[in-house]
This record gives sequence, C-alpha cells and structure tokens, in this order.
Amino acid sequence: MTNTIINGNQPFVVIRLYRSLLRLASMLPSPKSTESITKIKSSFHENKKETDPIKIEQLITEGKKREGFLRMMTPRIKEHGADVHRSYVFIDGKVVEKTKLTQKGTLYRVDTGWRAGNVDPDQIDRHKALLERQHFGGSFWRD
Repeated sequence: MTNTIINGNQPFVVIRLYRSLLRLASMLPSPKSTESITKIKSSFHENKKETDPIKIEQLITEGKKREGFLRMMTPRIKEHGADVHRSYVFIDGKVVEKTKLTQKGTLYRVDTGWRAGNVDPDQIDRHKALLERQHFGGSFWRD
C-alpha cells in the first residue's frame, strides 16, 4: 500500500475517489442510487476536517474497498470503440467499412464465384483430407 500523504497527492486521491464513488453510485438502479449518493456525500462531509494522517489513510482504504464493491455491482459501460469488431474492404482504391456498403439494398458480400453447382475444388480437397485425418477412410466407409 502506498502512503499517499508522503507522496503529497493525498487531496487528489480523495477527490478522485469521491468522484469515482459518485459516478459508480449514479449507475445503480433508481432507489439504491439516491441512497448510495446520499451516504457517500454524508460520509465525506463528516470526515472532511480529519487531520490525523493514519485515520485519513484508513478512510481512503475503506473508500477504495467500497469503490471496488460498487464496480462489481454496477453494469459495465462499453467504452467508445471497445468491444467493437469492424470489417473493412478495399474497393476502387479506397478502404471502406464493410457494414456501410450496400449493393442493391443488401449488405455487401464477398462474391467467391463458387455456388452449389460449381463447387470449389480446393474445398473438396480440404474435405477429403479432413475425412482421412479423422480416419473416415478405408473400405468400411467406401462400401
């Protein structure tokens, strides 16, 4: 545990902790949210004149524990751009996001040219190799 008073950033740690607790409490469901915010504000207000460094460290540690609990209780917020997978295609010398492309009212699809009646020979070779690798070859399976 780092001693925030020796580092000289104790007021900043307290302010950051206070803001973080309020933000997390505001994400709770409605009746719990107002109750939690009131508790946080009152506990910080009660201890704002505390001067004992050891007591301040204990209060900060307790606040961090409550912050951890609130992080478990609140739903996660998807950050902008996080957990988003995008596909891009290169068309006419430009890189375009795949979901934005439309072709005759449908989403853009890569056309391989291989249809049900026109099977890709490489896929047939892969299929045969897979069957052989899984021991589905031999006279028993061919008869």
